This record gives sequence, structure tokens and C-alpha cells, in this order.
Amino acid sequence: MKSVFAAATVVLAFSVSTNVFARAIVSIDATPLEEIQDGWSGAVNLSYSGASGNSDYAYLAASLGIQRKKDNRVNLVSFARNHGESNNAKNRDNMFAHMRHVQFYRESMAWESFVQYQSDAFRKLSDRYLIGLGLRFDVISGPVFASYGIGIMGEREELDDGTDAEYGRLASYAKHSIDISDAVKLTNSLYYQPYFEDFGDYRLTDSLTLSSKITKKLALSTSVTFHQDGRPPVGVEKIDWVYSTGLNYAF
Repeated sequence: MKSVFAAATVVLAFSVSTNVFARAIVSIDATPLEEIQDGWSGAVNLSYSGASGNSDYAYLAASLGIQRKKDNRVNLVSFARNHGESNNAKNRDNMFAHMRHVQFYRESMAWESFVQYQSDAFRKLSDRYLIGLGLRFDVISGPVFASYGIGIMGEREELDDGTDAEYGRLASYAKHSIDISDAVKLTNSLYYQPYFEDFGDYRLTDSLTLSSKITKKLALSTSVTFHQDGRPPVGVEKIDWVYSTGLNYAF
């Protein structure tokens, strides 16, 4: 497992080495920290998804997450690659890679740093790179869990037409979940990431997920996600809706 994590680290480091700044929306939901056990672990997710807005599509997607928790530290790497075709026409083509380090210095408080790369042909996004640093605050009260984060991040993105830009953004999120039963959980995650010099240029994501455990390691999830871009590229709509149903296997 150590060699797998090292290889993943090298791949992601190479992907961000050509540009110092990057971009997001950065998701904290790929691997919920509150569910990570000590030592090495991971999860594979297979899902069927669709969207309306900038693209109307349906596709199968796969993702992999690997993480290690030791003492008060968590290191994780996540990858996702989505590619679909319908009637011999491509209907989805995007890539995502994310690396994160979290250091808890109190039971419910931590600082975290992250780097990310992504591309999305259907949002005219050729390449997007991100690097960021922030604080995380967790609250656990019985079956209710809440997590709040705030930080700063730099981004660099290049569109399909060759234009590129660099920004500094606020990185903020709020996550709330409730255990409806021992096997069923409802989670809502909200991300707001505005450009420091123009808060009208922002990215907002709100996701609602219902997950149900089938076995100790296998779970079924259904989610609906709302994306809004305050200043999208020309020809790209401000709003997207995405739905997803998938299986998650933890190891």
C-alpha cells in the first residue's frame, strides 16, 4: 500500500509542477475525515451520473481514494476519470486529481493544505491548477456531524481557446450530516469560493447525498448537486445540476 501511495503522490506532483497556482472547487467529501480509521485505507466508487445545464449527458464514472491516518495527521490522494459516449458521440470528458494533508492540533480543530488538478472539456476547461491552505473546525454531537473550513487558495486555469488567468480566492465550506439510522446517513455540503478582488466572480456548489450501508464495506449513495459559476466563460451557462447514484467499496 505504501508503494501505491508513493506512486500516486509522484503523479499528482508532476501534474502541478508546471504551474504554481491552481483552481477549484475543492471537495472535502471524496473521503470524509470523520470516517477514516488509523493506518492505511481507501475506497473505490462506481457511479451512474447525469446533468442538465452546460451539458445533458449520462455516463459511468470511477474514482479511487487512498489515505493514511496516524496520530493527529491525515494524508490522502483522490483520482477520478469520467469518460462517456452516447450514439458514438462523446458526452463526458473530465479528469480530477487531489492531494490533501490535514494536521489536527486540537480534537476538533486542524489546518489543512491541498493541491489539485482538473480538466473538463464540457466547461471549455483545458487545465486548472490549485494550491491552498486553510483551517478546519469539526463539531460532533451524537448522530449529528458538522465541519467548517476557511482558507485561501491560488488558481491558474487555461481555457480551450488558449486564454489563461491567475486568481487568489477565498476557500470556504460547510458540511452537515446526520445519521438517520445505523446504516443511513444524510449529508449536505456547501462550498463558496469567490475571487478576492471581485466577489461577483465566485463558484458555488451545494450537494445533498443520501447514503445507505449494504454491508460493513459496501454502501449505496444517491446525490443531487447544484453548481453555479458567477463569471463563466463565454458560451457556458452559469448553472449546472448533476445527479449521481453509485456504489462505494471501502478497503
